[in-house]
Amino acid sequence: MVSRALAGPFGGHRPSPLASVSGGAAGLIGLTVAALIFAALIGMLPLAAAAAVAIGIPIVVLAAAVPRVCLVLVIFSIPFSSLTKVTFGTFDVTATDPLVALLIGGWLVRGALRDQIVVRIGPIIVAMIVLFCSQLLSTLTATSFSSSLKELIKTAEMIAVATYVLSNLDVREAPFMLLTLLAAGTVESLNGLRQFVTRSGPEFFAIGPFLRAYGDFGQPNALAGYLGMLLPFGIALALRPTGIWQRIAVVAMTGVIGAGILASLSRGAWLGTGIGLVVMAIVGSPRTRRALIGALGAVAGIVSLAAVGALPKDITDHITVLFDNFGVFDVRTVAVNPANFSVVERMAHWQAGWAMAMDHPLVGIGPGNFDDVYDRYSLPGWSESLGHAHNYFINTFAEMGIIGLFAFVGFLSIVFARLVHGLRLATEPLGTERLLLLAALGASIAFCVHNTFDNMFVHGIGLLFALILGLVELAVRELESDQVVHAHRN
Repeated sequence: MVSRALAGPFGGHRPSPLASVSGGAAGLIGLTVAALIFAALIGMLPLAAAAAVAIGIPIVVLAAAVPRVCLVLVIFSIPFSSLTKVTFGTFDVTATDPLVALLIGGWLVRGALRDQIVVRIGPIIVAMIVLFCSQLLSTLTATSFSSSLKELIKTAEMIAVATYVLSNLDVREAPFMLLTLLAAGTVESLNGLRQFVTRSGPEFFAIGPFLRAYGDFGQPNALAGYLGMLLPFGIALALRPTGIWQRIAVVAMTGVIGAGILASLSRGAWLGTGIGLVVMAIVGSPRTRRALIGALGAVAGIVSLAAVGALPKDITDHITVLFDNFGVFDVRTVAVNPANFSVVERMAHWQAGWAMAMDHPLVGIGPGNFDDVYDRYSLPGWSESLGHAHNYFINTFAEMGIIGLFAFVGFLSIVFARLVHGLRLATEPLGTERLLLLAALGASIAFCVHNTFDNMFVHGIGLLFALILGLVELAVRELESDQVVHAHRN
């Protein structure tokens, strides 16, 4: 762990020079004039812009003054980022981007005003920085630097959020942040369930009488990937000793999130989440292993219903072809039909990505450039690019070469090494640190497995992963400190 503090020339801390308004008539007149000017400026704008300014400015001021508010807004902005998307040239900017900038900028400005900036980094954050450097190297071969720049910004934001969490939060604040994540996920899941039941959305998401839930992510797989990373935390918080009403609320939110994953009909998310929960249960405790038996019984029941035809045929077909995703074949030798279309389409992009990697094995074609060069490598009948290789590991190999692939796999290896290290240090079965690390283990496994079939670094999900990893380093750091204190006492 690296820790750095920058203190002022006189030592100690100086209070922030916050702006103040003197009391009495002068202060009242000043506030009135400022309010009138603000109202007049808003009145000159179109209605939509006026509403955005009237709501946005107070939120920005509050977020700048209270950092935790800004972090909560970042968390809620992730699932709803598409609602605030604005396009500037080739760049799509959402509310998440300025909120991250406000969060980090506010932290640094406040530290500078107090003549103290504390920056803590851990092995996971160092691995992120190495990954960022490998992306920079791969830009040398990029066809489109603007596409690469988007990926660089994503990784930089991940590093910034993880560093902020580790440097500014206390492990005692983790439950509140996780409850905030669950609240945002519950609202988004309810929207997805509405789409599933009412068939509100594009017809190509329809399966039988239902429509795959896609929420505000635009894609069922992205929604399911997002929710699949939250579900383990809901389960962990439900196990934590708390008041009865908080536990009821957590169980309810977890149930809604689980239903949203099912309604997405995303086989990659089902598989990833399922494996993550199984590992959580095995590593957890006798209590979690008993819960696993019940969960496996529910899965067996669903499979049995599908086998006897008790579920709608379209959903049964969707379930029974789950393991077709593992087959590797030459797309040019397969006859495409509605039942295998998604699997063949995925394989076509795997083959295109692999061909890119073989042509540029060292540093790849440039981060984010899959779309830009796809037409050179597309297979007959599959000329339309999905934007990525439909397998993030192949995608990384194609865009960043063997150097980038090693950096990415190394990053994930360090994530799991830190999780295992922390779980070994956490001796209290239902302690905050152990439950957090256990849930992070399940979420990380779900994330990695799903990335085998898709790209989960979209729609701000990478920021969610970074926030989780920041909490992981926070928990491990706390456990290491406790171990040092315990050793000194003995």
